[in-house]
Amino acid sequence: MNLLRGFLDNAPAPPATSSPSGFLFKGPGMPSKLFYPIPSKTSPSGIEMAEDIPGISGFDLEAFLASQKRTSEDAQREARDPFGRHRWVCLQNLQTEALNGKYAEIVVPANEDGRFGVRVQGEPVPKLIKKENLKPIDDAETVQVCRVAAKGESQFIGGYIQNTRWPRAILSSMSGTVSPISVKLGFPLHVIRVQARSKLSDRAEFDNQWATYMLIDPGSGFAPDEWQSFVGPVVVWRPDGDVSSDDVSLLNDFVSNLLNGPYCEGTLDPDRDLTPAAWARHRERTLENLRLNPRMEQYEDLHI
Repeated sequence: MNLLRGFLDNAPAPPATSSPSGFLFKGPGMPSKLFYPIPSKTSPSGIEMAEDIPGISGFDLEAFLASQKRTSEDAQREARDPFGRHRWVCLQNLQTEALNGKYAEIVVPANEDGRFGVRVQGEPVPKLIKKENLKPIDDAETVQVCRVAAKGESQFIGGYIQNTRWPRAILSSMSGTVSPISVKLGFPLHVIRVQARSKLSDRAEFDNQWATYMLIDPGSGFAPDEWQSFVGPVVVWRPDGDVSSDDVSLLNDFVSNLLNGPYCEGTLDPDRDLTPAAWARHRERTLENLRLNPRMEQYEDLHI
């Protein structure tokens, strides 16, 4: 088990006296909810024009993102806006008929010409498309998910763990894996690999410790080989309700405590440690500890 911990724990522990500048740690014990500084930026390979939108020069996505000042309140407003960044839309009435009916994620707000930067599902390079060609997807057709970034996604819009809404139709069509630990705890979570928002090259850049933890085998504490390396970013969701970054943070704390304790010590009792009752105790204890420490960020958006 120590070998597993050594393999997974790539990031050095934070100093005991303070958190690194620009980072926020949440929850008692080991770090849980971790955000990159805002503003942040992404460095995709570029952005291209849809063929049926003539007369528009190239768009400097990196320069635009570097100039942005974005508070947490701004992020929340965008999450509620049907045309906010990382909301999904459906393409319509384009001359390039092959694009009509496809889902796309908004990655850049409207420019001065009223065109949004969108990334069509399955395509690596964003396109600039007019607002009238973007059909908002009703919230009733979407579900809140938690996107967990890969280690190498160090510069992009949004937090390391981020709440966003995805169409159920897309999620249901994608191949994923159900977290065995979450099944034991009574709330099956689906974990799906998704496209990175910035280029990932080295093996270490694909590391995603949180996703690996969610996929460990309840009996051994080891994740399958395919979830130990080259994991990349993931989306965590469930068919019967929302999932938030607070949910995933709390689950990460729970699994980390098990790996540092019962799994390492060989004292794990599934009938005691991996049950809905065990999860309820962890949840209640954590929330009470946070209430006693009001200066720490609180878990406020829990669904599991």
